Amino acid sequence: RALVCKSVTMPGTGGHVRRNTQRTLNRAFNRVILMHALTANDLKTRGVTAVEEGMEQNEEVLISVRGRDRYVVMVIETYNRLRELELAAAVTEAKADYAAGRYSRDSVEDHIQRISDDL
Repeated sequence: RALVCKSVTMPGTGGHVRRNTQRTLNRAFNRVILMHALTANDLKTRGVTAVEEGMEQNEEVLISVRGRDRYVVMVIETYNRLRELELAAAVTEAKADYAAGRYSRDSVEDHIQRISDDL
C-alpha cells in the first residue's frame, strides 16, 4: 500500500524535500499499519523492556490507555526527522504565502492588536 502526498518542492533544494517527504510519509504509513501495540498496563508492569521489545520490530510503539490509542514512543532519529519535515513544510507554506501576498507590514502594536481582535 502506498501513500500519495502532495508534492512540495522548495527552491534551491533540487526537489529533495518533495522526494524525502513522500518517502518518509510512505514509510510512516506502512509502520502505522504494522505498528506494535502496548497497553499502559503492560508498560506499567514490564517497563522499558516492553517498549524495547516492541522497538525491535518497529521504529514506533503505540501505547493504549483504557483501550484507546494515546501515545507513540519512537526512536529519537525518527522524531527528529519528523520535526525537520514539519519545519520544511512550514517554510514552504510561509514562502507560498509571501509569494501570494498573504502578509502584512504591521508594527508590533498593530500586529498584537490584530491577533487580539481575531480571538
